[in-house]
Amino acid sequence: MAARAPNEGARRLAQWVAHEHGGDLDRAAARLWVTGAIVQRVIDGEITPGMALGASLFKSCGVRARMFNRDALAGWFFEPVDQQLAA
Repeated sequence: MAARAPNEGARRLAQWVAHEHGGDLDRAAARLWVTGAIVQRVIDGEITPGMALGASLFKSCGVRARMFNRDALAGWFFEPVDQQLAA
């Protein structure tokens, strides 16, 4: 994991994996219907979610597609910023 989150979507996805799945990428990935490697690549900023993964991310953890096009608003594990500030 890089010292700085590559984007806001990756930051929030990493928080969801850590808080809801105890850091278990494979368990989080199963909930999203992808592999742990895909989740890791999204968190690393190597890829951005397509339509199917984007829908799963929104339904599972509230991460919106547009968040992957924004700079991270805070460090990796700071609490999520209020939605009004993130809009």
